[in-house]
Amino acid sequence: MPWPRLWSACLLFFLCAFVGCDSSGNVAMKGKIVKGGQPWTVSDDTYVTLEFIPEPVQVGKTHLAKYERSNGTFKIDLPKGKYRYRLVYFVQPKEVDETRPAMPNTVESKEVIDVDSGKEIVIEVNK
Repeated sequence: MPWPRLWSACLLFFLCAFVGCDSSGNVAMKGKIVKGGQPWTVSDDTYVTLEFIPEPVQVGKTHLAKYERSNGTFKIDLPKGKYRYRLVYFVQPKEVDETRPAMPNTVESKEVIDVDSGKEIVIEVNK
Protein backbone atom coordinates (compact mmCIF):
# COMPACT_ATOMS: atom_id res chain seq x y z
CA MET A 1 0.00 0.00 0.00
CA PRO A 2 1.57 3.34 -0.98
CA TRP A 3 2.41 5.68 1.89
CA PRO A 4 -0.25 8.30 1.11
CA ARG A 5 -2.94 5.61 1.29
CA LEU A 6 -1.45 4.17 4.49
CA TRP A 7 -1.43 7.62 6.09
CA SER A 8 -5.01 8.23 5.00
CA ALA A 9 -6.09 4.88 6.45
CA CYS A 10 -4.31 5.61 9.75
CA LEU A 11 -5.85 9.08 9.98
CA LEU A 12 -9.31 7.70 9.30
CA PHE A 13 -8.79 5.04 11.98
CA PHE A 14 -7.71 7.63 14.56
CA LEU A 15 -10.65 9.91 13.79
CA CYS A 16 -13.13 7.03 14.03
CA ALA A 17 -11.60 5.93 17.34
CA PHE A 18 -12.39 9.31 18.91
CA VAL A 19 -16.05 9.35 17.90
CA GLY A 20 -18.36 8.46 20.76
CA CYS A 21 -15.88 8.84 23.63
CA ASP A 22 -17.70 9.87 26.79
CA SER A 23 -15.81 11.68 29.57
CA SER A 24 -18.39 11.29 32.38
CA GLY A 25 -17.69 8.68 35.05
CA ASN A 26 -14.23 7.86 33.71
CA VAL A 27 -11.40 6.22 35.63
CA ALA A 28 -7.94 7.77 35.17
CA MET A 29 -5.71 4.86 34.22
CA LYS A 30 -1.98 4.86 33.80
CA GLY A 31 0.50 2.25 32.82
CA LYS A 32 3.78 1.42 31.21
CA ILE A 33 4.99 -0.52 28.24
CA VAL A 34 8.06 -2.63 28.97
CA LYS A 35 10.48 -4.80 27.02
CA GLY A 36 12.65 -7.17 29.01
CA GLY A 37 11.48 -5.52 32.23
CA GLN A 38 12.75 -2.08 31.11
CA PRO A 39 10.66 0.87 29.90
CA TRP A 40 9.97 0.58 26.17
CA THR A 41 11.18 3.85 24.72
CA VAL A 42 11.06 4.53 21.00
CA SER A 43 12.47 7.12 18.61
CA ASP A 44 10.45 9.83 16.90
CA ASP A 45 10.31 7.77 13.69
CA THR A 46 8.37 4.98 15.45
CA TYR A 47 4.60 5.30 15.27
CA VAL A 48 2.71 3.91 18.26
CA THR A 49 -1.02 3.46 18.79
CA LEU A 50 -2.40 2.02 22.03
CA GLU A 51 -6.14 1.51 22.06
CA PHE A 52 -8.50 0.00 24.59
CA ILE A 53 -11.50 -1.92 23.27
CA PRO A 54 -14.53 -2.56 25.52
CA GLU A 55 -15.73 -6.12 26.16
CA PRO A 56 -18.03 -7.03 24.61
CA VAL A 57 -16.88 -5.13 21.53
CA GLN A 58 -18.90 -1.98 20.78
CA VAL A 59 -18.46 -0.52 17.31
CA GLY A 60 -16.98 2.99 17.44
CA LYS A 61 -16.16 2.80 21.16
CA THR A 62 -12.39 2.30 21.14
CA HIS A 63 -10.34 4.61 23.33
CA LEU A 64 -6.81 5.82 22.54
CA ALA A 65 -4.16 6.20 25.22
CA LYS A 66 -1.61 9.01 25.31
CA TYR A 67 1.80 7.31 25.04
CA GLU A 68 4.97 9.05 26.25
CA ARG A 69 7.73 7.69 24.02
CA SER A 70 10.57 9.07 26.19
CA ASN A 71 9.76 6.94 29.25
CA GLY A 72 7.38 4.21 28.05
CA THR A 73 4.37 5.35 30.08
CA PHE A 74 0.79 6.03 29.03
CA LYS A 75 -2.36 7.62 30.40
CA ILE A 76 -6.00 7.17 29.50
CA ASP A 77 -9.40 8.02 30.97
CA LEU A 78 -11.83 5.13 30.52
CA PRO A 79 -15.42 4.54 31.52
CA LYS A 80 -15.65 1.75 34.10
CA GLY A 81 -15.90 -1.65 32.51
CA LYS A 82 -13.91 -4.47 30.96
CA TYR A 83 -11.39 -3.89 28.17
CA ARG A 84 -8.75 -5.47 26.01
CA TYR A 85 -5.87 -3.48 24.61
CA ARG A 86 -4.18 -3.43 21.22
CA LEU A 87 -0.72 -1.92 20.73
CA VAL A 88 0.30 -1.29 17.11
CA TYR A 89 3.71 0.11 16.20
CA PHE A 90 6.06 0.42 13.26
CA VAL A 91 9.17 2.35 12.30
CA GLN A 92 8.86 4.88 9.50
CA PRO A 93 11.55 3.95 6.96
CA LYS A 94 14.06 6.63 5.99
CA GLU A 95 13.24 6.07 2.33
CA VAL A 96 9.86 5.03 0.99
CA ASP A 97 9.91 1.71 -0.86
CA GLU A 98 6.42 0.96 -2.18
CA THR A 99 7.46 -2.61 -2.98
CA ARG A 100 8.20 -3.24 0.72
CA PRO A 101 5.94 -1.11 2.92
CA ALA A 102 6.56 -1.00 6.66
CA MET A 103 4.61 -3.75 8.36
CA PRO A 104 3.13 -2.90 11.75
CA ASN A 105 3.73 -5.03 14.82
CA THR A 106 0.73 -5.79 17.00
CA VAL A 107 0.49 -6.78 20.67
CA GLU A 108 -3.00 -7.70 21.89
CA SER A 109 -4.10 -8.50 25.42
CA LYS A 110 -4.88 -12.11 26.13
CA GLU A 111 -6.78 -11.22 29.29
CA VAL A 112 -9.62 -8.82 29.93
CA ILE A 113 -8.72 -5.82 32.09
CA ASP A 114 -11.30 -4.66 34.64
CA VAL A 115 -11.24 -0.86 34.79
CA ASP A 116 -12.62 0.35 38.08
CA SER A 117 -9.71 0.80 40.44
CA GLY A 118 -7.18 2.90 38.55
CA LYS A 119 -4.62 0.09 38.97
CA GLU A 120 -1.49 0.47 36.81
CA ILE A 121 -1.47 -1.55 33.58
CA VAL A 122 1.77 -3.14 32.38
CA ILE A 123 2.08 -4.18 28.74
CA GLU A 124 5.01 -6.40 27.66
CA VAL A 125 6.51 -5.98 24.18
CA ASN A 126 8.52 -9.02 23.12
CA LYS A 127 9.60 -7.96 19.62
